[in-house]
Order: sequence, then structure tokens, then C-alpha cells
Amino acid sequence: MFKCVYQTENQFKKQNVLINILFKMAQGKYIALCEGDDYWTDPLKLQKQVDYMVCNPKVSMCLHNGSIEENGSIMGKARGDTFQVYTLINVINSRVLAPTASYLFRNEIQFPAWLQKVYGGDSAILFLLAQIGEIHYLPDVMCVYRKNLGSIEGSYRNRPLEKAMRDINDYKVYLSIVAPEYRKIILKKIIWCYFYRVGKGIKIFHLSSVPTDLVYMTKYTFQLLSKI
Repeated sequence: MFKCVYQTENQFKKQNVLINILFKMAQGKYIALCEGDDYWTDPLKLQKQVDYMVCNPKVSMCLHNGSIEENGSIMGKARGDTFQVYTLINVINSRVLAPTASYLFRNEIQFPAWLQKVYGGDSAILFLLAQIGEIHYLPDVMCVYRKNLGSIEGSYRNRPLEKAMRDINDYKVYLSIVAPEYRKIILKKIIWCYFYRVGKGIKIFHLSSVPTDLVYMTKYTFQLLSKI
């Protein structure tokens, strides 16, 4: 049975729709994501993932491979053909690579307030679930990820400074709630993002933010050195 939720305007521009609306309405035992641009291709996809979760109760999320579609043509597979086990360290290092349309997890978690502060909702879900258990990736190709320049994520490809600033924001949120043993890794990611912004800012003459970036990069570098 499907329960459709209709909106008169695009809520993604105003709030975190997944957290504020959809997750609160979900009543099933599992939650599976499929964003508007993407689609599932295997009729047994959900059954395969649910069966896997039932057989592996300590796994917090099940992901899988998919195809990439660009301009109406399939360009290849999104990820590799090898089964993978991901932990929180992999998530922090951005090494959990699977289409959002492959996400499936149990509808048993509480969504903390910090999720409202991040831009990358899909990455934040990975971060949250990786603190609960392992994330397992299946090589089965069961969805299609569409590369769409008109999407929110696609628009950032031509605005690297904004993308860097968005990532810095999210890493700062993670830094405030993560266990101490992971802070050093996140500090390195924040410093790298600031370094990237400074380099890009000088290159394309967006100089106004560079002094502030240098101050914060120095601040987080000292924090990192204090952890060594």
C-alpha cells in the first residue's frame, strides 16, 4: 500500500523534508530511500535487503550498487563489484560510496536535533547509523542514479566554494557530537576544506573570505596538533 504525500511547493528549499515530514510518517519496520531523480530496477530489491537485515541483526544499514544514467544513457556502474563493510571511520573519510536510492535501514532509530543543522542529509544518515552498527554494501545493481545538473547536488558542481563551505558546516556539527577518538580525523577534514577554499579563493579572486578562512584554518590546525 502506498500513501502519497503531496506538497504545493518544493519543501527541500525550506527544510529537511526527510527528518521533519517523511521519517515521522513512516510506520513500517524498514525505511528505504529513493530520491525523485533516481529509480529502482530490481523487483526483488527490497526483499533482498530486508532478508539480509533479518539475517544480520547487528548491521545498521544495507546499501547496494547501481547504474549511472546521464542524458538518458546508462554510463556504467556507480560503484565496485566487491562486498564491503563500512564503519564510522569510512563514513568520516567519505569512503561509503553508494547511491542514496540503495539506502535501507530499520525504522528504530531516534533522529537527533543535530540532523537539522547539516546540509548533506544522506551523509548525515550514514554518520548516524555508523555509530549504531556496521553498514554493509552489496555489489548487486538494483537502482539507477541519474546525474542531473538541475538537481541541488548537481548545482554545487559549478560552485566549489559553496560546496566546501557546506562540507565545513557539516564537519563542525559532527565534531561537536562525535566520540573523542574520531575528532582527529574530522579536524583533518575541516582543515582540508579550509585549505581548499583558500586556494580556490585566491585562484578565482574571491579574496574577501580568505582572511577569515586562514584564521579558522589556523584554529583547527592547533586543535589537531593538540590531539597528536
